[in-house]
Amino acid sequence: MLIDLMKLEEQVAGLMFMQENLEAHLNGANWKKLGHNYGLCIVMEAAEAIEHYGWKHWKHIEPNIPAAKMELVDILHFWLASELVHGTTHTALAATMSYGMVHISSDVSFVEAMTGIIASVSYTDTMPVVNFFTAMTRIDMSWDELHMLYLTKHTLNIFRRDNGYADGSYVKDWDGVEDNVHAEALARAMGDDLLVSILYDELKSAYKIYTN
Repeated sequence: MLIDLMKLEEQVAGLMFMQENLEAHLNGANWKKLGHNYGLCIVMEAAEAIEHYGWKHWKHIEPNIPAAKMELVDILHFWLASELVHGTTHTALAATMSYGMVHISSDVSFVEAMTGIIASVSYTDTMPVVNFFTAMTRIDMSWDELHMLYLTKHTLNIFRRDNGYADGSYVKDWDGVEDNVHAEALARAMGDDLLVSILYDELKSAYKIYTN
């Protein structure tokens, strides 16, 4: 796989900037000193990804790939937050990610990749990048799709916070469909013209329609 490292560095810088702003929006400017366990967050999201994909060998399971992809997006959020707490630069993180992208394990399944993430983060507090990008390939998820879905979930997270998520007044199911699904549909409809500010406005309009 050919990696445009300069482009990747720019994208990672943008993601880290957005994650910094998101954490400050959710938890205050002093968020890095709150001691949040981002490793545990990654572990729990990885377990949810396995649940969506399916792991029971004794029964037929149809993997819920869209849901599994969103769990990887959630993992990316907490991964970025952890790197920000540790003072990692965007150039260093981009280099780490590019390594993972070109060293995909051909003989590792999605579930094995995710359990590897759980083990590594639990015992060493380190994200095994090869596992992460291997998991992505097993569900046909490209970096561009991950990037797009991060922008989507980032915007939704802010929208949730602004509309009562913290105090429990936010309505997560919109006309019987989870807000994640609505947000992704809106983002995909925008295609290359996706802008978080416009997506936020679209979410606001949809929320009024489906929850009133």
